[in-house]
Amino acid sequence: VGHDCYLDRDCIIGGSVSLAGHCHVMPFANISGKSCLSQQTIVGAYAFLGGASYLTRDLPIGERWVGQPPRYMGENIVGLGRAGIDYDVALLEYGEIFQELKRERDAR
Repeated sequence: VGHDCYLDRDCIIGGSVSLAGHCHVMPFANISGKSCLSQQTIVGAYAFLGGASYLTRDLPIGERWVGQPPRYMGENIVGLGRAGIDYDVALLEYGEIFQELKRERDAR
């Protein structure tokens, strides 16, 4: 985990994951093993990043990205289902926070 990273509550970080500096992982996000995040990346709440992926962009709330390079694979149905929350509810709950994190980062 790089400098100035923030791992929020109930996120899952697999083995051999590498987070560069200033990454922010929001609640209930899941980053699978051997994945890497470039600096200042934001992983949205309830998002899923598949194993051995190299993420160079923000990962939106409740989305599932897999592969190298990571490709959008739809909503994170499993993660949202386990949490008992609907995709639209997740967007309402965390969408404003996600946008504020992006604004703060871009203002640096």
